[in-house]
Amino acid sequence: MATIATLTQKADGNFEGTLATLNVIAPTRWCPTRKANDPASDYRIVSRKNGFELGTAGTAPRRPPARSTSR
Repeated sequence: MATIATLTQKADGNFEGTLATLNVIAPTRWCPTRKANDPASDYRIVSRKNGFELGTAGTAPRRPPARSTSR
């Protein structure tokens, strides 16, 4: 899988870095959201150039470890 963002975590909990795709190279800030419900996104992605929101992102849910089926 290709890497499309290089991020560094800041002291305030935000991540900053560069989002790079085939058509876009943008300095970004990923801000944690205050979630009112569980299905909401975990981060807002904001342009550091003009402050526009570019989108949202979520983290994959943590799954419990798989049980062994051998006896």
